[in-house]
Amino acid sequence: MFNIAMDTCGGTCDADELVRNKTVVEIDNARKRKYFCVACVGEKHVVSLNVRQDTKARNYTALAWFSHHGGGSGGNSRQDTPLPETARHWQAKHILSKHVGRYIFTVSKCKSCTKHTTVENGVGATGRVEFSERTSDGRLYRFDAALVCGEPGSVVVRTVLEVRATHETSAEKREYCQEHGYMFGEFDAGAVVDAHKNAPADAVYVLDNLKIRVFECKECMVARKEAALRVENARLVAFADAEKKRVLAETEAAREAKQRFSDHEFYHETCTGAETRIRGDGRRLLLLQEHRYGREEVRACQQGGRRRRYRTVHA
Repeated sequence: MFNIAMDTCGGTCDADELVRNKTVVEIDNARKRKYFCVACVGEKHVVSLNVRQDTKARNYTALAWFSHHGGGSGGNSRQDTPLPETARHWQAKHILSKHVGRYIFTVSKCKSCTKHTTVENGVGATGRVEFSERTSDGRLYRFDAALVCGEPGSVVVRTVLEVRATHETSAEKREYCQEHGYMFGEFDAGAVVDAHKNAPADAVYVLDNLKIRVFECKECMVARKEAALRVENARLVAFADAEKKRVLAETEAAREAKQRFSDHEFYHETCTGAETRIRGDGRRLLLLQEHRYGREEVRACQQGGRRRRYRTVHA
């Protein structure tokens, strides 16, 4: 027993929706229509709409269902009771194709802002289930559902809708849709069924698109590059400042080292032992040094020599 079937026009039908709150005449007309099994692989077999006459005896919740050969012991039990994944899959496809305008979902958005978000709301489109296209090289692409625009015979696909029951849509199919400019949405089957079931009557509900196309808009790309450039410029300025300080420090250290070497060389050439020699004929030696190098340089050398010896003794 399952509640989704396909009519002669290729659209899906929900058994419960065909009979709930309908008159006897409307229900009788619905039973006379021709339906095909959606669970059959390959050829779609004819199924019948069954309406429960008494729902109180065993607390049944289903008002109607589809079955092969009218149901009962003569039906195909394997096909009349499809796998839960198959049932949810077709329920979701029916909702997406028949209740266009009741749901909305995000198709694409910028990863950094909300200015370029595209939302599909179904306005101006009609739903098709099991919609297929064949390429020039013979490849066939079949979509679970599609939102199309235009008149019958010249419809144009606007959005492709895929239902995930056991596996996600192939990358090849998504690339095909993107190349042809089709918007794309993929939804969890159970989430679609639950969202539709729990939404208030005539209320619009939001579906979670599992394959939102995320991109970077031009404004955000320019802003990102400008921010990166500012960061890089700041890094270069900081590096240049640090390098300048390093060079200045090295230059100053080299100058001080050179000065120390010059002072050391001057002392040992002219002043070594000057204090000792002064005890003998020191006054004449001092006058000679002052005459050759100048009084200030000789005194500075003597003071430097004393400091060196003081540091050496107390080290």
